[in-house]
Amino acid sequence: MRIDEQTARCFSHLRAPEFAAFLEYARAKRQAALEILAQVSEPEKIYRLQGEAGVWAEILSNVESAEALIAKLRRN
Repeated sequence: MRIDEQTARCFSHLRAPEFAAFLEYARAKRQAALEILAQVSEPEKIYRLQGEAGVWAEILSNVESAEALIAKLRRN
């Protein structure tokens, strides 16, 4: 999915101190999915957990790189 400038700005707002608890939650959810992933052997569960961990990682990455993304979108 393509991110527009408005969405990138939303991600940048998530870096504010009042959202620290949410970011910690997101990190914990990703870590939990990775830990469970290391223990399961059924392909369906593996795929689901890979997807879950990937989504949380993508959200965290977008929050961390929001300013750079906004700058890139403004150049285009």
